[in-house]
Formats: sequence, C-alpha cells, structure tokens
Amino acid sequence: DPGRASASVAVYADDDDMLVVSPAAGVQAQAGAHATIDAAIAADTVTGASVDVVTSASPAPVREQREEGALGVTLALPRDTTVTARAIGSHEHDDDVVWGWALASRELADRNTTIELGWGHGESWITNAIDASFRARRTDDRATARVTQVIDARTYVDLLVDLSRTSGYQASPYRAIAIAEPAMPAVVFEDEATPRLRHTGAIAIRVRRAIGDRWFAHAGYRAVADDWGVASHTADARAIVETDDATWRFGASLRAYTQTAADFWRARYTIEDALRTRDRTLARMRSLGAALTIDRLIDDDRAARVQLQVGATSYTWPDDPLERARIALVTMIAITSDY
Repeated sequence: DPGRASASVAVYADDDDMLVVSPAAGVQAQAGAHATIDAAIAADTVTGASVDVVTSASPAPVREQREEGALGVTLALPRDTTVTARAIGSHEHDDDVVWGWALASRELADRNTTIELGWGHGESWITNAIDASFRARRTDDRATARVTQVIDARTYVDLLVDLSRTSGYQASPYRAIAIAEPAMPAVVFEDEATPRLRHTGAIAIRVRRAIGDRWFAHAGYRAVADDWGVASHTADARAIVETDDATWRFGASLRAYTQTAADFWRARYTIEDALRTRDRTLARMRSLGAALTIDRLIDDDRAARVQLQVGATSYTWPDDPLERARIALVTMIAITSDY
C-alpha cells in the first residue's frame, strides 16, 4: 500500500482580539507486510488580548505557543483484527502533557460490523509562568467503544460510547476570582478552585449515506454529562457533492451546541463558596457554526488533493459577567497525497 502525507494550516480569529495559527503535518508509511507507522506534528501560536487573557495570565497582550507530536504503529492481525498503539506529547511554557493510547478493532459479520475498543492514559504537569514555586499535576483515564454497522450499500451507522476520569488539579493557576460583599471594605481576590475528581460519560451516533452517485450526507448527535453538573448536546450535519470526474468536491456543514453550567458556577461568589471558577467551558453556553469546503484533486496518480475550508461560529455565555457573546472565523487549507 502507498504511504500518505498531509499538511495543513488553520487560522482562528474572533472579535475579542484573539488570533490562533495552527500548522500541522503528518505522514503514514508501511513497515513490512502487516505494520503501518504514522507520525504527526502540530503547533498552536496564540496572540491577542481578549478578556480571557487579560483576566488570567497577563494584563497585556500575550504570545504563546504549544507544540505537539504523535507517533503510532498499527498491526494487522488474523481474523480482520488490527491493534494500534500511539503516544502523544505536547509542550507549553506552563503545561506538559503525555498521552498513551491502545486501540483494538475487529471486523465481523462478513466485514459488515466493526467493533473498536480503546483506552488512554494521560499525565499533565502544570506550572505558573508568574509564580515559579507553583507545581500541580493532573491524571486522565479514558475508555472508548465504537460500533460501525453497514446498513446497506449506501448507509453506515456509527455508535460511540466514551467514559473518562480526571483527577488532580483542574483549575487555572492564573485565574483569580473577585469576591465582593457589602460587609467587606474592598474586593478580595481568591484563587480559582474546582473539584479534584471528575467523571464524564458521552454517547454519540452518526449516520453516513450516499445519495445517488455524487451526493453524500453525514448527520450526528452527541450527548455528554459529568458529575460536576455539566450536560451538553451537539447536533451536526454535512452535505458533500462531487463532480462527475471526482475532480471537485463541495461541502457545507452546520453545528449546534448547548450546555448547562457546572453546579458551582456563579456569576458572583461569596466568601463562603469553597468552589469558584471563571472557566467558560463550565458555564452555560450555546454555539452555532457553519462552514463551506472546496476540495480539488490535483494529481490523480498520487490521489493528491487540496482542501480549503471557511467557517464562522457564534458563541453565547448568558451568565458570564465579563463577556456574553463572541463571533469567530476559522479558515483552513490542507493538502494530502499518497506517495
């Protein structure tokens, strides 16, 4: 089988003075008759002075960078079984993360049913760029199960179950929460504090169907809940059409998201509150996004394609006292090719 190489650059910009540039590259190659090796690198460069930055790590515009690398090997075993092991590591100036993943997949029922089981373990070491004495650690464990069923020659259905457990430090060392009470002569700032243990469960379903010879449709739904009180729902849909010679593909997608707030989320905190946060991922939230994609075949012999995607997403946090809405524009260009 041929190898495959890919490269992409994604750019995120919003109306709150944030800019994120994310280049990435990957390669996949055969290693003998039954093994495939893949490797990938990625980076995120963040610049800006949004309310998230000004109220956390710095009172001034910042520039930060994250680097990530991944290496994996997949073995093809008898009875239509594959086993994958993958290691992922990322580095920031105040956060180092290492993940290990193991995945096993098997095809059944004349290859009409595929079952995949996975388990991952992650370790994070958190520091503080302002306070050199700060040290914290977080541990993540995650288990996944996926079933892909062929319904007919044109229809596939995926069912996914995802369970995770996170323990250790789960706040931000930069966020300080303002506490103001009538009896207090001045505003007091307390460190952000969240529970040290979190269990999360998710279930998702996705349907993929070919409509005629040139039209394809995807639709999915995902529900997530945890023991902090956060529950979310995501619905997405995508349509793709390609020209008769498969040289061009055009796509459009929509995504809607809503979530409840954590039990300890408050717009205002009192001195009696032991738990407190300004993390927007724990607040009540809604988002709606849309994207358009153009994909062109540039080399038939190597199956080389170039893809351009442009999308916009609106975010709403109804209870956040600092910022209630944000609009972001995301663009991405990617090239993939066999070799």
